[in-house]
Amino acid sequence: MQYRKAKIEDIKRLLDIENLNFNYDQISRRNFHYFIQQGHCDLIMQLKNNIISAYGLLLYRKGSLKARLYSLAVHPDFHGQGCGEKLMRQLEQVALQHQRHLISLEVKVSNSNAIRLYQKIGYVQFTIKLAYYADGQDALCFEKKL
Repeated sequence: MQYRKAKIEDIKRLLDIENLNFNYDQISRRNFHYFIQQGHCDLIMQLKNNIISAYGLLLYRKGSLKARLYSLAVHPDFHGQGCGEKLMRQLEQVALQHQRHLISLEVKVSNSNAIRLYQKIGYVQFTIKLAYYADGQDALCFEKKL
């Protein structure tokens, strides 16, 4: 697999992946454009056989040693192939390159596949945010020291 930062011309595929994975709180075309052009984040693409299979978005706050995983999505054609785990490991390396030594994230309580992945690779739940998502579901909050 290959990894690279997203480019403006990737937005259509990013939107496809976003729409196939989420029916709530979706990242818009405008937001993807902003994330690609601004400097306080990394929008990393995963390519398998030269096809964008997944993306992950890390946000950084100035003066903080923490990165926040804002979004991670794998195209359904690539589910069950280890793409999410490999992408997470790549994102951890990217965070370390930015001198971020902790990654935090929120995940919908009903997203059991993502929860299993995060636990498998060493993320620890530290709290819950009630009614966090637009559909009223709670979010489990995880973090990992890198």
